[in-house]
Amino acid sequence: MVSDFLQGSYRRYTAVRPKDGKRADVDIVVVTNLDEQKHTPQQAMNLFKPFLDQHYTAKWHFQGRSIGIELSYVTSISC
Repeated sequence: MVSDFLQGSYRRYTAVRPKDGKRADVDIVVVTNLDEQKHTPQQAMNLFKPFLDQHYTAKWHFQGRSIGIELSYVTSISC
């Protein structure tokens, strides 16, 4: 991991309360130095599994090219 940063409506201070009982989310982008010729997007995301299993057991799931982490007080999405 080289860096991380916030992205999306939360970062731009334009987040609004979602309708239908849904929760707002926070988009966090993780920058790595992985070689895209040696790692597919899924292989790169799989490298985060040990961390996710240790810190967010049963609270995370893959969703396309991102990872969703759902907590009782916030829903965040990492990519």
